[in-house]
Amino acid sequence: MSGRIYTRGGDAGETSLLAGGRVAKDDPRINVYGTLDEATSAMGMARAATTNDDICADIIELQGELINVMAEVAARPGGKPSKIKVPEVVPAQVERLEQRLDHYLA
Repeated sequence: MSGRIYTRGGDAGETSLLAGGRVAKDDPRINVYGTLDEATSAMGMARAATTNDDICADIIELQGELINVMAEVAARPGGKPSKIKVPEVVPAQVERLEQRLDHYLA
């Protein structure tokens, strides 16, 4: 196996952002990444356990949207525009999610 899986760049308690720059490892953005990553992983487990095609499709769509949210948080530090092109989270996505939640909770 070539290449390392570590950079040692975070050894001083900081980590790099997608758009450049560094923040403390306890920065709220890093917590957001971790929480969303855990959520997408849990959804993957749920997807593997279901035989319902509609639920599977909804999970796949939601996982993709959460990955986009992580990219937006990483690429737009402090909400500022970024040189890196990432999908923007828009209100229609939130509305669609709310509709799916209402469907499953009804």
